[in-house]
Amino acid sequence: MGHQIRFFLTPADLQILEQRLKAHCPVVYLDYRSEQPVPRLLSTLAVAEFGKTWLPMLLVPPESLEALSFENVMQQGYWTVDLLRSPAIELSRCFYDGKILRVGRLFYDRGFYDETGNWVEKPAAFQAWAKKVFSVARKGLQRDVALDAYVGENAQAERQRAGLRLVST
Repeated sequence: MGHQIRFFLTPADLQILEQRLKAHCPVVYLDYRSEQPVPRLLSTLAVAEFGKTWLPMLLVPPESLEALSFENVMQQGYWTVDLLRSPAIELSRCFYDGKILRVGRLFYDRGFYDETGNWVEKPAAFQAWAKKVFSVARKGLQRDVALDAYVGENAQAERQRAGLRLVST
């Protein structure tokens, strides 16, 4: 069973989220893709260049780096963390070009079915950490029922002031 939060965060909102996470949750940022089956650390949640930077990335508790499992995406020439079996949260950042803002999300699975069909629960410490990350992420965001998502303060201001379009698909 997975848990997710959908949101609309401008780069300014993402920076606020990063500051909040650093203040309230020990967290390591990882690139979604890696050249080898080892974590590729990122220093920030910021998107370096829209259209070129992969928007998905991972959040991991520092003590869980050694517990990550990797998958080889051979045909595309990279490795990625096996999100289903690893203690990690996927953060899909929002595409933003000043006119439109596409939906992003936080997502993690509580556990998975192993090769014998048995349910394997992820560690309780990871689940408690993930709940804390979700709680910190929701703080300061406004729930928009029509969009079924949370909206950052800057995104809401740009939406009202400049007609920023929030796109859910």
